[in-house]
Amino acid sequence: MGACLRCLIFSNSTLRVKSRPCSPTSMSPRAPISIALVLCMLLSGCIGDEGTLKFEGTAISGPVAGDFTLTDQDGNQVSLRDYSGDVVVVMFIFTRCPNVCPVTTQNLGEVADQLGDEMDGVTFLSISVDPEYDTQERLKAFAQKHGVDWPHLSGTLEESEKVWENFGVVVEKSFIDSHGEENQTENNSDNPSGENDTDDSSDGHEDGDGHDHGEEANYSVGHSTVMFILDRGQHKRIIWSGDSWVPEKVVNDIRILLSENH
Repeated sequence: MGACLRCLIFSNSTLRVKSRPCSPTSMSPRAPISIALVLCMLLSGCIGDEGTLKFEGTAISGPVAGDFTLTDQDGNQVSLRDYSGDVVVVMFIFTRCPNVCPVTTQNLGEVADQLGDEMDGVTFLSISVDPEYDTQERLKAFAQKHGVDWPHLSGTLEESEKVWENFGVVVEKSFIDSHGEENQTENNSDNPSGENDTDDSSDGHEDGDGHDHGEEANYSVGHSTVMFILDRGQHKRIIWSGDSWVPEKVVNDIRILLSENH
């Protein structure tokens, strides 16, 4: 942690202090400055004070995220409990999304690049909000297209709905009839967690005419564009909404959580 200005001023005066007996006649005139430096650092919080660290995302005191088990793009069963002790980033995507999901996926890839070796204590999980369409093969193609390799998860509709509810994610499916009109249905409309304001963070992920570009699908999907960061104890700690977040700021939040004891 960088030292405060007062500490830097004092430290520049104490670089060459020699050790001598502390008698009234032999004490170095710089010794009082050394003592002042230590007091400055202790009183101003320059030494290891986590209270001076600031989260860039929305900090919450959330509960422990409920465990779940879904299937990744390689056909492996993945449970949240598998990553106990890691900082876990949970985001929600679907493979037919033409804009927001690709952007957030690529941004998260940049976060991984910036963390480098620190990724040993970090896990990313991307969870589909369109499990009926997002097969293992489609999830794998999506991950490869965007150059990422972390687990992209899907399951049955029932399994998926439990996860969405766990994270307060609203998913809306609009069926397109033969006249091109949409008839909307909604999952988890009560938003039981209260942790995500769907009024300003939902995105239909459609093109200008309200239609999707995925084959074999006659519906569009809208969902809460929200990303959670869990601490090492899997408590919900940070929320990022939308797709305009900056990777460097997410890296900051992850590093703070990595520095915490649990």
